Amino acid sequence: MITTRNLAGILLVAAACAALAGCGRGDERDELSAANVLYERGHAALEGGDFRKALRFLGTLKARFPFNPQTRQAQLEIIYCHYRLNDQDSAVEAAREFERENPRHPNVDYAIYMRGLALFARQPGRFGRLFRIDYSRRPVLSAGESFDAFTQLTTRYPDSEYAADARRRMVYLRNRMARYENHVADYYLRRGAWIAAANRARFAIDNYHGSPEIAGSLKILVKAYRRIGLDELATDAEQMLATNFPGEQVDDEQRRRRFFFF
Repeated sequence: MITTRNLAGILLVAAACAALAGCGRGDERDELSAANVLYERGHAALEGGDFRKALRFLGTLKARFPFNPQTRQAQLEIIYCHYRLNDQDSAVEAAREFERENPRHPNVDYAIYMRGLALFARQPGRFGRLFRIDYSRRPVLSAGESFDAFTQLTTRYPDSEYAADARRRMVYLRNRMARYENHVADYYLRRGAWIAAANRARFAIDNYHGSPEIAGSLKILVKAYRRIGLDELATDAEQMLATNFPGEQVDDEQRRRRFFFF
C-alpha cells in the first residue's frame, strides 16, 4: 500500500528526472544552436571570399563540436579554404584527415579530388610560363602524388562530378612526368651512362604509356641499346617507335653510330 509519504517521494523523484531530462534536451539544443551559428558564419565568410575568417569559424566548430552533423561539411570547406589561401600542405593534410575519418561519407570523392588538386597546385604556374622556364628539367615534385590521387578518384568514383576534370589533369601530369624522365635519360645518354639512360627511358615507357613523350623515350632507348651493343633490343624499340609514332625516327647521327661503333 502506497502511503502519502511514499507517494510524495515518488512524485519528487519523477519531477527531478523530468527536470534533468529537460536540462539535457536544453543542453543539446544549445549545442546544436551554437554549432549552427558557427557553421553559418563560417560558410558566409567562405561565400564572401574571406577564407581566413571562414577558417576561424569552421575550425572552432570542428574543435568544439567534433561529432556534430555540421562538422563533416565544415571539414570539407576547411580543405577548400586552405586551397584558396594557397596553403597546399594544410589542404592536403585536411583532405587526408577527412578521408581517414570518413571513408564512406557520400562526399569523400570531393576530399580525394581536393587532395589531388592541392598537390597539382604545387606544379609550376604562370611565373614559369612568363619567363619561358623549361620545367621539364625540374624534378616533378608532387606530380606523382597528384596523379595517384586523381587515379584513386577516377577508379573508385568514375561517375563523380569531379572525375572528368581529374582525367584532364592526369593527361597533363602523365606528359609532365614522362618528359622529365626523358630529360634525365638524355642527361645520362650524353654522359655515356648507357644502362642508366636505358633504365630511365624504359621506366617512362612502362609507366606513362599513352603519352606522346614516349616517342622520345623510345628514341633514347634505341640509342642506349646500340651503345651497349644490344642490337636486337634496339631494333625492337625502333620498330615500336615506327608502329606507334609514324614519322618519328632516330636521328641520322645515331644511325651512323650504329654502323661505325668503336
